[in-house]
Amino acid sequence: MTQNQIIVALDVGTTKICAIVGDLDSDGNIRVLGMGQSPSEGLRKGVVVDLDATTRDIRAAVTAASGATGVEINSSVVGVTGEHVSSMNSRAVTSITHANREISEHDVQKVLENARSTPVPSGREVIHVLPRGFSVDGQEGVRRPVGMSGCRLEVDTHVITGSSSFLQNVLKCVEHAGLTVDSMVLEPVASCEAVLTPAEKELGVVMIDIGGGTTDVAVVIDGAIAHTSVIPVGGNHVTNDLTVGLKTSRTEAERLKIECGCALASLVAVNDLLNVPSVEGGATRPMTRQAVADIIEPRMQELYHLVREELRRHGFQDTLTSAVLTGGGSLLHGAPELAQEILELPTRVGRPRNLGALELESPVYATGIGLLYFAAARQARERQEVSPQHFLARAFDQLRGWFSRLFAG
Repeated sequence: MTQNQIIVALDVGTTKICAIVGDLDSDGNIRVLGMGQSPSEGLRKGVVVDLDATTRDIRAAVTAASGATGVEINSSVVGVTGEHVSSMNSRAVTSITHANREISEHDVQKVLENARSTPVPSGREVIHVLPRGFSVDGQEGVRRPVGMSGCRLEVDTHVITGSSSFLQNVLKCVEHAGLTVDSMVLEPVASCEAVLTPAEKELGVVMIDIGGGTTDVAVVIDGAIAHTSVIPVGGNHVTNDLTVGLKTSRTEAERLKIECGCALASLVAVNDLLNVPSVEGGATRPMTRQAVADIIEPRMQELYHLVREELRRHGFQDTLTSAVLTGGGSLLHGAPELAQEILELPTRVGRPRNLGALELESPVYATGIGLLYFAAARQARERQEVSPQHFLARAFDQLRGWFSRLFAG
């Protein structure tokens, strides 16, 4: 293990903060060593509202991860999300001036830097510039231009920006918890790498990560991200509805949602009874499971209709072949069936690929595992900078595709 590189992913979410520790060997293989997590009490809809609470919760998760793995954690790749995130597609160009007109890795980085220079409104900063495809001398559809001959290299990119102040608040919390931020990654981008298959990415898929405070949406077509957005509705809204509708405590509402909830009332037996405690801890009241589903279903319908409208507004309603749900909200019984009904797309629940830790093969940890892939790609780039060999290309092949191969930001 002495030759392996420690990598750490930090998922700063609305309901939980999770730190996952892995190691990366010289062939680009990732192995999960362990994790730690803490309830998140300082964020609302993905945005920091209490610096001290968020710092405390990050420190607790990192301490737990360090204790579970025996690894001293000093830095991490950090996931971010929130309503402040926005995206756009843009195009950039550079000239190839070498005598032999052969495109180099430097040329690719130069055109990506030109794309990164796209003007953004005051108070916002670029989080990522994701290549969607290249063009060499007008020939579209080029994926790997290095080594090709040409005079003009163009790139279509997906540019993701966030509020500078919101991003800085996350940075402050992580640093106050004693960590250095290696880089910030938009959470739906990380989740895509954890749960989508290469075939889904090529054919056109919408990834819907249902978190506690927000739902992250990413559209992937032809192997590259074409659209990202954050919808301010998540699992906590379902819990709130149950708290009010059942006149019970939030704790009991959350328990009932997880253990007995259903997103589609037609899937529930009519006479299936539950006992619902009152708010003040008095006598329980009998209630049908279908009555609970009748409270949940309208909120989940709202969420999926918002996703459908997002896809329609950006012209993707007729270009996708499937949908993948992930995040804690995807575990709600009936969630994929209702999504398939409203989105009119075959829908499955996406789980992270096995990295040697069975307990993390849950949609709940999709973002964290995706961040670990990004951390591995970052280490691969750093090794390439000090090595004359082609380690980066081999590592990127191990990490399977666009996310690890093309990330810039």
